[in-house]
Amino acid sequence: MWKVMKAGKPYSPWHWQAKHIHAKADLKYLVYAIGRRAGKSEAMTAEVLRELSKEPVEVDGIVHYPVVYIIAPNYEMTMRIWEPIWDLFVGEEEGPYAPLATFKADHDKQRKLIKLKTGARVQAKSADDPKSMRGERVTAAFVDEAQDMPEEAYRAFLPALMDSNGVVRLTGTASGRGRFRTYFILGQQDEPDFYSFSGPSTLNHNISEEDMDRELRTHTENEFRSEYLAEWTEAEGLVFKNYEQCFTGGWVSPPGNGMNIMGLDIGKINDYTVAYVGNMKNQQIIAKDRFRGLNFPILEPRIAKLYRDYDCRFIYMDATGMGEGPADHLRALGCSVISEKFTNESKGRIISAFVRETEQNRVILPKEDSDLRNEMALYEAFPIGNQNLIGYSAPAGYHDDCVVAAALVNYKMARNRGMDRPKPAPYVTWRSSDRPRAHMAPLPAVKVV
Repeated sequence: MWKVMKAGKPYSPWHWQAKHIHAKADLKYLVYAIGRRAGKSEAMTAEVLRELSKEPVEVDGIVHYPVVYIIAPNYEMTMRIWEPIWDLFVGEEEGPYAPLATFKADHDKQRKLIKLKTGARVQAKSADDPKSMRGERVTAAFVDEAQDMPEEAYRAFLPALMDSNGVVRLTGTASGRGRFRTYFILGQQDEPDFYSFSGPSTLNHNISEEDMDRELRTHTENEFRSEYLAEWTEAEGLVFKNYEQCFTGGWVSPPGNGMNIMGLDIGKINDYTVAYVGNMKNQQIIAKDRFRGLNFPILEPRIAKLYRDYDCRFIYMDATGMGEGPADHLRALGCSVISEKFTNESKGRIISAFVRETEQNRVILPKEDSDLRNEMALYEAFPIGNQNLIGYSAPAGYHDDCVVAAALVNYKMARNRGMDRPKPAPYVTWRSSDRPRAHMAPLPAVKVV
């Protein structure tokens, strides 16, 4: 189809389109924050044709043909990417020739649906009606103006791609803090199946610097940076500011010096479990373990080993949802544990302390910890109902495990800043047949004269 895509002539992608879009077509999530008029729409049209050209697959005796959705926040926005597809296959009765008309079997203008002779289908959808995106088995979803898509719409169409191993293509401008930005950040990290790219409007070689200067004169600086340079500028609602100044430390090898403690956030389902070791004397995070997919019998000894390697005084952990089970298991492995069941008030107190210590540059964070840095960049505060309360969390689709674990260890480090007292002498412990007990080592004998 690419051979006749441009009014009967071949489609020839620009270098950036070929490198960052077409060469990444085997990945599940492609996310693009691109400046206006840079050429993303034409490249996405070409990718729609690629997905429609794929062979059908047979699953459990049923043949499934490609089903492609074109989605935007409303139908007016959807039309900007749908109309080029329509013109390729259908056109207008008295309009220009539709170069791909020979591939079309049927169409429905009212439903915004095109059926191909191969059995493939492409249809326009809108976040105006999220329920219309539920139920069908979809092989590809192309989302334009993804920065303005409501979370409800993402929750509606993403499950439709699960059993088809379908692909998601998100394009938009660098604004907002929703799932679009979350997926963009994941594409910049080592997350499998994600790739993201950003670039200014001058990726279009027909747009000159003079054109950009003219647009700058008619927009605010933030508008220009977001719409034309593809740079995120929003800070409203973000929790951490001036935190980069704290990333000056490094990882420290064991053993500990008796001044170490641990902050622990145990992952739920697909979340990460994160443990940070911090030194109370200089309020520095010195070690980290981050992993997921391990069950408790493997997870708990791993945490206990980190605790012993760094001679930690105690573990301060989030016990919300998990209950006291993991905490009790860690105690049985010889760890001293302080568990905290988060309420809105207690979580707010712990997060606020982390914000305060970073803004005042009193906590030292590892400069190589990109996981923590990325989570802090996206961490949000939001109002809770009509209760005049503030909640804290990562944006939809992202994690906050590092922030929570770091906030826990920071909270105790800040309360004991500068501590240099030696670690108390250990108790002698043993387990009887019924329950663990503790017994202090005997006092030295008194010499009688």
